[in-house]
Amino acid sequence: MRALVGRDDEEPWARLRAGSGSPADEEGRAPFNLTELVRELVDARRDEADRYEVTLLAALAPATAMGRVRLAGRLVVTLVENAIRHNTAGGWAGVTVRHGEGRAVLTVVNTGPPVPDDRLIFRPFDRGGPGGGTGLAVVRAVADAHGATVSIVARPEGGLVIEVAFPAPDAT
Repeated sequence: MRALVGRDDEEPWARLRAGSGSPADEEGRAPFNLTELVRELVDARRDEADRYEVTLLAALAPATAMGRVRLAGRLVVTLVENAIRHNTAGGWAGVTVRHGEGRAVLTVVNTGPPVPDDRLIFRPFDRGGPGGGTGLAVVRAVADAHGATVSIVARPEGGLVIEVAFPAPDAT
């Protein structure tokens, strides 16, 4: 697991923040199996979900995305960890992958505290709780570098629905 997501992924994030280039345009951009990546990374976080008393669910259909698998892995880890950590004991986090309209779509949904609509959750260092506050800013930067779209919708009953739609190889 650590081979997919390591410290060297912090350097591309720093370059993105500085505006000096897109890691997805660098060497290493290729089709990758988003389904298997997500399956591996979700399975690796099941113990953490248990510690937080959160049920971790996954429904993963076949989907291939275009980009850099290590950076995409960082995005997946960030979303899944946030869905677990920013939740309530007895809550759940759901992760789905599907292919649709020339995109490989990752959706992460969780229960949790309500998030006000006006909260700037993509802003780096904006903290709504424990952590450094860079999580969703990293997600946005990695998604942008891949030409992916990100949408976040607050669930009225609490928690979020976050969808990331990566370009599929047949759409590039």
